[in-house]
Amino acid sequence: MEVGTALCAMISVPEKTPSNVGQIHATAVGKPRPEGSTGRAQILLVEDDRTITTVMNYFLELEGFDVAVAKDALIGLEIAKRELRQVIVTDLNMPGMDGMAVIKALRADARTQISRF
Repeated sequence: MEVGTALCAMISVPEKTPSNVGQIHATAVGKPRPEGSTGRAQILLVEDDRTITTVMNYFLELEGFDVAVAKDALIGLEIAKRELRQVIVTDLNMPGMDGMAVIKALRADARTQISRF
């Protein structure tokens, strides 16, 4: 896949969600993480639905990814420019600025052109 191209993926989740999912979500939101601080692949998740954010964050961290979470597009852009994540996963249908506008803004900025969307 070419760097900067969009990718659509389906994620299967188990029927039962672990009881500590809410705690994991609370620890992921808004914590600054310098590039390479954990040695794990770094993902930025931009999603306005708290349930989806909680479940995706839980399973991405379970698989060993370092996940930063943004609850809307503007926060996502701010984090992307500050932390330079390797992969950015964005909801396409968000109020205000949608996911396609996020991708266009990230592609237009020289600092974030190296991220994969």
